Amino acid sequence: IYGKAPSWVGSGMLYLSGHYMLQGGASMLVPLALEPRPGETVLDLCAAPGGKTSAIALLMRNKGILVANDRPNRRRISALASNQHRMHACSNTIITALDALNMKSLNPFPLNFRKVLVDAPCSGLGILRKYISENSKSKSRSRQNIKLLADNQKKLLLAAIDIA
Repeated sequence: IYGKAPSWVGSGMLYLSGHYMLQGGASMLVPLALEPRPGETVLDLCAAPGGKTSAIALLMRNKGILVANDRPNRRRISALASNQHRMHACSNTIITALDALNMKSLNPFPLNFRKVLVDAPCSGLGILRKYISENSKSKSRSRQNIKLLADNQKKLLLAAIDIA
Protein backbone atom coordinates (compact mmCIF):
# COMPACT_ATOMS: atom_id res chain seq x y z
CA ILE A 1 0.00 0.00 0.00
CA TYR A 2 1.42 3.34 -0.96
CA GLY A 3 0.31 6.58 0.65
CA LYS A 4 -1.86 6.75 3.74
CA ALA A 5 -2.99 3.29 4.79
CA PRO A 6 -6.52 2.67 6.04
CA SER A 7 -6.74 2.35 9.84
CA TRP A 8 -7.56 -1.38 9.71
CA VAL A 9 -4.25 -2.22 8.00
CA GLY A 10 -2.34 -2.23 11.31
CA SER A 11 -5.02 -4.06 13.29
CA GLY A 12 -6.52 -6.65 10.95
CA MET A 13 -6.26 -10.40 11.42
CA LEU A 14 -3.58 -10.84 8.73
CA TYR A 15 -1.43 -8.14 10.36
CA LEU A 16 -1.90 -9.54 13.87
CA SER A 17 -1.08 -13.06 12.72
CA GLY A 18 2.23 -11.93 11.20
CA HIS A 19 1.49 -12.11 7.49
CA TYR A 20 2.89 -8.62 6.87
CA MET A 21 4.69 -5.70 8.48
CA LEU A 22 4.00 -2.02 7.87
CA GLN A 23 7.11 -0.26 6.55
CA GLY A 24 8.11 2.53 4.24
CA GLY A 25 9.35 1.56 0.79
CA ALA A 26 12.97 2.48 1.50
CA SER A 27 12.94 0.47 4.73
CA MET A 28 12.03 -2.67 2.82
CA LEU A 29 15.13 -2.35 0.65
CA VAL A 30 17.63 -2.28 3.52
CA PRO A 31 17.46 -6.00 4.47
CA LEU A 32 17.68 -6.92 0.79
CA ALA A 33 20.81 -4.77 0.39
CA LEU A 34 22.35 -6.37 3.50
CA GLU A 35 21.86 -9.80 1.88
CA PRO A 36 21.76 -11.87 5.07
CA ARG A 37 22.15 -15.58 4.38
CA PRO A 38 21.05 -18.62 6.37
CA GLY A 39 23.75 -19.63 8.85
CA GLU A 40 25.38 -16.19 9.12
CA THR A 41 25.83 -14.20 12.32
CA VAL A 42 24.20 -10.78 11.91
CA LEU A 43 23.81 -7.79 14.24
CA ASP A 44 21.02 -5.22 13.93
CA LEU A 45 22.46 -2.52 16.18
CA CYS A 46 19.46 -0.13 16.39
CA ALA A 47 16.69 -2.66 15.83
CA ALA A 48 13.44 -1.34 17.35
CA PRO A 49 10.63 -1.53 16.40
CA GLY A 50 11.82 -4.53 14.39
CA GLY A 51 10.57 -4.31 10.82
CA LYS A 52 14.01 -4.67 9.27
CA THR A 53 14.96 -7.23 11.93
CA SER A 54 11.96 -9.39 11.00
CA ALA A 55 12.85 -9.17 7.33
CA ILE A 56 16.47 -10.13 8.07
CA ALA A 57 15.36 -13.15 10.13
CA LEU A 58 13.05 -14.27 7.34
CA LEU A 59 15.79 -13.83 4.71
CA MET A 60 18.01 -15.96 6.95
CA ARG A 61 15.19 -18.53 7.10
CA ASN A 62 15.60 -18.36 10.88
CA LYS A 63 18.98 -20.11 10.55
CA GLY A 64 22.15 -18.65 12.00
CA ILE A 65 22.23 -16.02 14.72
CA LEU A 66 20.58 -12.61 14.54
CA VAL A 67 21.26 -10.26 17.45
CA ALA A 68 18.64 -7.51 17.56
CA ASN A 69 19.82 -4.71 19.83
CA ASP A 70 18.34 -1.40 20.82
CA ARG A 71 19.05 1.07 23.57
CA PRO A 72 17.79 0.20 27.06
CA ASN A 73 14.22 1.49 26.76
CA ARG A 74 11.32 -0.67 27.89
CA ARG A 75 8.88 0.60 25.25
CA ARG A 76 11.30 0.11 22.35
CA ILE A 77 12.43 -3.35 23.45
CA SER A 78 8.82 -4.40 24.05
CA ALA A 79 7.86 -3.28 20.52
CA LEU A 80 10.86 -5.13 19.09
CA ALA A 81 10.06 -8.35 20.96
CA SER A 82 6.35 -8.28 20.14
CA ASN A 83 6.99 -7.65 16.44
CA GLN A 84 9.52 -10.50 16.30
CA HIS A 85 7.02 -12.80 17.95
CA ARG A 86 4.11 -11.64 15.75
CA MET A 87 6.14 -12.10 12.57
CA HIS A 88 7.30 -15.58 13.64
CA ALA A 89 10.84 -14.33 13.13
CA CYS A 90 12.28 -15.10 16.51
CA SER A 91 13.69 -18.62 16.47
CA ASN A 92 17.17 -17.35 15.53
CA THR A 93 16.90 -13.90 17.15
CA ILE A 94 18.52 -12.79 20.39
CA ILE A 95 17.12 -9.47 21.64
CA THR A 96 19.41 -7.26 23.71
CA ALA A 97 18.97 -3.86 25.34
CA LEU A 98 22.50 -2.50 25.36
CA ASP A 99 23.96 0.92 24.74
CA ALA A 100 25.44 0.41 21.28
CA LEU A 101 28.28 2.82 22.02
CA ASN A 102 29.49 0.59 24.89
CA MET A 103 28.58 -2.77 23.42
CA LYS A 104 32.15 -3.71 22.48
CA SER A 105 33.48 -3.08 26.00
CA LEU A 106 30.63 -5.10 27.52
CA ASN A 107 31.48 -7.94 25.12
CA PRO A 108 28.21 -9.79 25.70
CA PHE A 109 28.81 -12.13 22.78
CA PRO A 110 31.92 -14.00 21.74
CA LEU A 111 30.57 -13.73 18.20
CA ASN A 112 32.12 -12.59 14.97
CA PHE A 113 29.38 -10.77 13.14
CA ARG A 114 29.43 -11.33 9.40
CA LYS A 115 27.15 -8.34 8.82
CA VAL A 116 26.06 -5.37 10.93
CA LEU A 117 23.09 -3.13 10.21
CA VAL A 118 23.06 0.36 11.71
CA ASP A 119 19.81 2.22 11.18
CA ALA A 120 20.90 5.13 13.35
CA PRO A 121 18.37 7.52 14.87
CA CYS A 122 17.90 10.46 12.53
CA SER A 123 16.56 14.00 12.53
CA GLY A 124 13.52 13.13 10.46
CA LEU A 125 14.26 16.01 8.11
CA GLY A 126 13.83 13.76 5.09
CA ILE A 127 10.24 12.89 5.95
CA LEU A 128 9.15 16.24 7.34
CA ARG A 129 8.14 17.62 3.96
CA LYS A 130 5.71 14.75 3.66
CA TYR A 131 3.81 15.81 6.78
CA ILE A 132 4.44 19.50 7.37
CA SER A 133 3.64 22.52 5.27
CA GLU A 134 6.39 24.80 4.02
CA ASN A 135 5.51 27.59 6.49
CA SER A 136 5.23 25.43 9.59
CA LYS A 137 7.40 26.34 12.57
CA SER A 138 7.62 22.70 13.66
CA LYS A 139 9.60 21.97 10.50
CA SER A 140 12.66 23.71 11.84
CA ARG A 141 15.34 21.79 13.69
CA SER A 142 18.04 23.57 15.58
CA ARG A 143 21.54 23.34 14.17
CA GLN A 144 22.69 22.14 17.57
CA ASN A 145 20.18 19.25 17.56
CA ILE A 146 21.20 18.23 14.05
CA LYS A 147 24.88 18.37 15.02
CA LEU A 148 24.23 16.19 18.09
CA LEU A 149 22.35 13.66 15.96
CA ALA A 150 25.09 13.62 13.33
CA ASP A 151 27.74 13.12 16.02
CA ASN A 152 25.72 10.25 17.50
CA GLN A 153 25.28 8.67 14.06
CA LYS A 154 29.04 8.81 13.50
CA LYS A 155 29.71 7.24 16.91
CA LEU A 156 27.22 4.45 16.17
CA LEU A 157 28.88 3.70 12.83
CA LEU A 158 32.32 3.61 14.46
CA ALA A 159 30.96 1.35 17.22
CA ALA A 160 29.54 -0.99 14.57
CA ILE A 161 32.94 -1.19 12.88
CA ASP A 162 34.51 -1.99 16.26
CA ILE A 163 31.94 -4.70 17.00
CA ALA A 164 32.30 -6.36 13.61
